Amino acid sequence: MGDSHGKDVALVTGPTEDAKGARIVRLKDDQLSFGEVRALEEGKPINGEVLKLTPRKEHPNVCDIDVVMEAPKHVLRDGKGPAKVASESYRANWDKVFGAN
Repeated sequence: MGDSHGKDVALVTGPTEDAKGARIVRLKDDQLSFGEVRALEEGKPINGEVLKLTPRKEHPNVCDIDVVMEAPKHVLRDGKGPAKVASESYRANWDKVFGAN
């Protein structure tokens, strides 16, 4: 893993509202972001990156992050407009899938 005090770290701040995950503050490349992490579940969609969090011995709520799988481009948001929930291919082939109105 290299340097245990790398540039991609998370502070676990507590459980999610449904208690099935954890809320985090992430510092990556000098950028702060807020989010949630959850365990992977077979048959459920992945909404973002797949991460491996390794707690630090001296501060268990601080975790080093290894990105196991990057988020697909269509999942990433640029902060402009609503979340993109359908791909361009899906939109372009709407009539083929559902028939013309």
